[in-house]
Amino acid sequence: MNTRLSVFGKRVAALAGTVALAAAAVLGGAAAANAATPGNIDFTKTGSITVHKHTEPAANTPNDGTPVTNLPEDNKPLEGVEFKIEKTTINLQDPKAWDTLSEQTPGSVAIDSSFAAQTKATAADGSIAFTGLPLGVYLVTEMNAPADLGIVSKAAPFLVVLPMNTDADEWNYDVHAYPKNSVSQVEKTINAEQDAKTFGQGDIVTWDVDSLVPMAPKTGENTYETINKVSYSDKLDARLAFESVTEVMYNGVALDAADYTVTPTAAGTGGETVVVTLTDSGLAKVQGANGGKQLTFKINTKVVGDIGDGVITNTVKQITNIGTGNTDTEMPSEESKDYWGSFSILKVDQDTDTKVLEGAEFQVFATAEDATAGNNPISINGQNTFTTAADGTVIIGGLNLNADGTARTYYFKETKAPAGYVLDETVREVNVTAGNTTVAPLEVTVTNDEQDGPNLPLTGATGTMLFIGGGLALVALAVGVAMRNQRRARA
Repeated sequence: MNTRLSVFGKRVAALAGTVALAAAAVLGGAAAANAATPGNIDFTKTGSITVHKHTEPAANTPNDGTPVTNLPEDNKPLEGVEFKIEKTTINLQDPKAWDTLSEQTPGSVAIDSSFAAQTKATAADGSIAFTGLPLGVYLVTEMNAPADLGIVSKAAPFLVVLPMNTDADEWNYDVHAYPKNSVSQVEKTINAEQDAKTFGQGDIVTWDVDSLVPMAPKTGENTYETINKVSYSDKLDARLAFESVTEVMYNGVALDAADYTVTPTAAGTGGETVVVTLTDSGLAKVQGANGGKQLTFKINTKVVGDIGDGVITNTVKQITNIGTGNTDTEMPSEESKDYWGSFSILKVDQDTDTKVLEGAEFQVFATAEDATAGNNPISINGQNTFTTAADGTVIIGGLNLNADGTARTYYFKETKAPAGYVLDETVREVNVTAGNTTVAPLEVTVTNDEQDGPNLPLTGATGTMLFIGGGLALVALAVGVAMRNQRRARA
């Protein structure tokens, strides 16, 4: 991302100091011997200087003071960056002044106190225009910028000649300047591909870190300031336990294990601060013209403990240090989120709808097909079977939602009924939303029918009549026997 910007015109002089090398701005106009001479300038006119502040483009983009229309796609405008212009005492109506323009540097010029300095901030398109300017040589200085833009080093002050001599030997009274930038960017997002395979607590949750390593400003034609530090610090949510850092790459090429360090070095229990830092060998791969490219890696974690509100946020901070005596510049990413929820099952007697049932066992599945076949039950913290308690309920969570936070559909069925009840193998679905595992989780009621026992013999009215009939028969028989015996005795 080395856009070298020409604001000096045809005679691209190698100005001393920071003006040509760090600011990448070149004075327009050249010497009096040029085809376009001071005598051709209309000093009754006024001019303008438009400064464009963008992230560094991927390649050099020469500019002759006219607008650039072919900036690379990764060259993003930066809003809110302040620039100040001051008029110098260099008199362009004096032909001798033109002979010394190539020797002028931002640090050597005198400021014209009769001109009121102007400070403005760039708009959403990254530009700011200073208009109605009397012709002369102006000093442009980058001032303040919003911290979230990630500017790790300001563009060095540079000089602009107004008007500027173009390649067409014409005078340009409206000069556009594209000062060189060193920008740090970092983004952290949930890895959607892994998240689609993450169901229950204990599964891996992967976060992608994608950062732009800033390009150090030039100090010479082929020399650059030194990048002293590139580091990333991630204070994990207390519900996230560190597992590992993997796939550390720069410009699409895997870095060697010796090119970076990771702390902690082992899996944690939750809330760790994970730090990834380039070593000397890693820093060597991002220096000079090799800077300004993407450094990416993955942070693998697990969700532990109570999922709380079910929304787990995470950010990472890029820390860079460039040049001699510079302080660290910290650039945080925006928040990325991972979503978790739970649901509960209430088990009751089918006939009463109020009698709660303890001891029913359930399993949860990612698909209806798995639930029907009983394959691949989801494990939550190592447990894949969930049993109703004495109050007839069981809470099942945490369960991962979709990466965008929308509800995810899960399937569950009873795998063991309470003693004395019929097993209900119906596959049921439930849409789990983000929420606490212990505060009013989504509840699903499941009923069970009692088992039928064996039929008992001689029960009911029919059995009673049989007993009564049998008893009467025995009484009649006894009376008959007694009467017969009595007749025999008389005889």
